[in-house]
Amino acid sequence: MGSWFMDAAVRWSDEDFSLAIMLRWAIWQALNNQVWKGISRPTRYILALAKGNKIKINVGAAIFESQNCYGFGWVARNNEGRLLWARARSKRGNVSAEFAEAVGLKEVLSWLKDNKLSNVIVESDSLVTIQAIRSSISFNSVFGFCVT
Repeated sequence: MGSWFMDAAVRWSDEDFSLAIMLRWAIWQALNNQVWKGISRPTRYILALAKGNKIKINVGAAIFESQNCYGFGWVARNNEGRLLWARARSKRGNVSAEFAEAVGLKEVLSWLKDNKLSNVIVESDSLVTIQAIRSSISFNSVFGFCVT
C-alpha cells in the first residue's frame, strides 16, 4: 500500500479512512477465497450479513514494514448490512500479521465491553490468531501475551 496509505491516514476523516481499510480488506478476502479456495462470489456477498438481530464485526490488519508500523481496523454492520461503527488505528512497530490481527481483536473486544454491547459476532480471517485465542496452551511470547 505504500506511502499513499499513510498520507490518507493523515488527510482523510476517521470514518472515510476506516471504510477504505475495510473495503480493501473485503476485496483482499474475496480475492484470497477465489485464488486459494476456488470460491467466486458477486460483490454483494463480500461482506456477509449477520443473521437475526445481531451485529457483525469484521476485523482486519495490515503490516507496513517499510514504515515500521502496522494497522488494524474493524467495521460493524447490522443484519441489513448498514454500517453502524468503524474504527482504524495504526501503531509503530515491526510485528507479525497474527500479532496485528490479535491487537485488532483485543481493541474491538474492549470497545464492545466499554459500550456494553452484546449479541455480536466478531469475525477475523486470521486462522492462526483465532486458533491461539481458542487454545488452552500458553505461548511464551508477545503474541501469546496478546491472545491470553
